[in-house]
Amino acid sequence: MKKYRLNKDKKPSLPSKEAMEKQKDFGKLFHNYENFTKRPKKPIYKDPKYFFFLLIIIAIVYLISEFSD
Repeated sequence: MKKYRLNKDKKPSLPSKEAMEKQKDFGKLFHNYENFTKRPKKPIYKDPKYFFFLLIIIAIVYLISEFSD
């Protein structure tokens, strides 16, 4: 098990005003948030894995319907 040390003596160092202003790009932040939460997804027919899976399911359903007389 790891042992951790807590440094309670040190005050937390805050970034300078210039560094904070440099990071205040809310348009970029919102764009990154949108890309993270609403990732563009490929349609099923364009994704090879899902298309192959869908094709197998359709073939199985077809075979079951043909041989279940």
